Formats: sequence, structure tokens, C-alpha cells
Amino acid sequence: MVNERACLFVMTLADCGMRVGEVLALTWDDVVLTHDPKFDYPALLAAIRSPARYVGAIGSKNTNSKRMEALREMGATDEQLSRIFAPVGLNLGARSPSEIALAVMAEIVAQRYSRNGGHLKR
Repeated sequence: MVNERACLFVMTLADCGMRVGEVLALTWDDVVLTHDPKFDYPALLAAIRSPARYVGAIGSKNTNSKRMEALREMGATDEQLSRIFAPVGLNLGARSPSEIALAVMAEIVAQRYSRNGGHLKR
């Protein structure tokens, strides 16, 4: 059985059997969304208007540019858009779903503690 928190780190909400409204009804500090505009846009609008500490969106830089323009046309302000971490995750060279999930979690933790995610080695 997959718990709700794990669902946030799966690449699509459908994989978890959850609808966007169910995810947004939960009280999360961390929000990671699908890569499907029909889910992304309304969910991102709600997330950037919420007190969530982290809002991330999966997708390429090109996808993110299109997403930002669409959200701007839907009434999002530049200040609200600046809250979105996209493409989501730290640059770890992730390729597999589990590596991508690790990169996303690393970014969320780094953001939570105001860190940049750099090396500890001096």
C-alpha cells in the first residue's frame, strides 16, 4: 500500500489513484506535481496561493517556460510564480525514477533548511 506522502513523489498523481483536489486538501509543506498540464495548472495555481513552503513541478526547461506563461495568463503574479521550483530537484544527474525522487527530496530538504545542496567535502 502506498501512503499519501509517497504519492507526492510519484511521477503522476494517477499512479497513486489520487485526484488533484485530494492532494491539495491535505496539509503539506512540500508539493510536487504531475507533468500533465490539465492537472498542473490548477494544482500549481492553488499551491502558489497556499502557505506551502515548497512547490515543485516536473518537466523540462521548455515545458516550464510554457507552464509559467500559461499560469501568468491564468492570473498568477510574478511573485507567486517565483515560488515554483522547476525543473524540480537538485542536479544529481538522476536518470531512473528512484534517482529523480532522491533529487526531488534532496531539494526539498535543502530548501527547508535554507541550504544550497552543495558538497560537504571541503
